Amino acid sequence: MTVPCDFQRVLNEKADLVTIEFVNDAGVKNGVDNLVNKIYLNVIKRLNQNGTEVILITPHFTSWRMENEAMRGPENRDYVLLLRALAEKHKIAIADASARWEHLWQEGIPFFTMLNNSINHPEDRGHLIFAEELLKCFD
Repeated sequence: MTVPCDFQRVLNEKADLVTIEFVNDAGVKNGVDNLVNKIYLNVIKRLNQNGTEVILITPHFTSWRMENEAMRGPENRDYVLLLRALAEKHKIAIADASARWEHLWQEGIPFFTMLNNSINHPEDRGHLIFAEELLKCFD
């Protein structure tokens, strides 16, 4: 049973900081700019009005079969590029995990070896990348 997010519950917590990361939307192409502008900006505005800061997190790579991602080369998912642009335009902190995943091949690590289920769930090394990128936001 899926339980919908009760955003008021999130606001009621009066958090100092909220991080936002979605991998399931990373393959979205058509209308992704509307998704980012309408949903992300609304969520960020509501959190900021509540006194909460926001850090966006770019997603990791998923199975090459799901997104036809190249094993080498720059990040080219529209969703990730728009998150980066959104963060820059609105001066929002961003933990760019995608930037690290796109360079794994230079370290001799095929990105899919860091997926626990070979599809979309990172294993411990993949989660460590998220933690390291988040820590950079606090330097």
